[in-house]
Amino acid sequence: LVLDRIRKEFFEEDLSFQPIHCLDLESSGEIFPHVDSIKFIGGIVAGLSLLSDAHMYLTHEEHPEAHIDLLLPRRSFYITRG
Repeated sequence: LVLDRIRKEFFEEDLSFQPIHCLDLESSGEIFPHVDSIKFIGGIVAGLSLLSDAHMYLTHEEHPEAHIDLLLPRRSFYITRG
């Protein structure tokens, strides 16, 4: 239900989703630095933070000085493209 609402609100009609995977982290859990593969996930990464605030730090792979530090409040949704 939630994914259908997100698809209708934020994505074009003809967009077909790549396989979706969900991570359920403890409030103290973390995802270690990595590079998402366009081959496996496509050109869009989206996330939904449901129960607690989350912190996300994005760094350009080739230019580590180019980075952004984000606070994702609980019940927030984000999309990255390109």
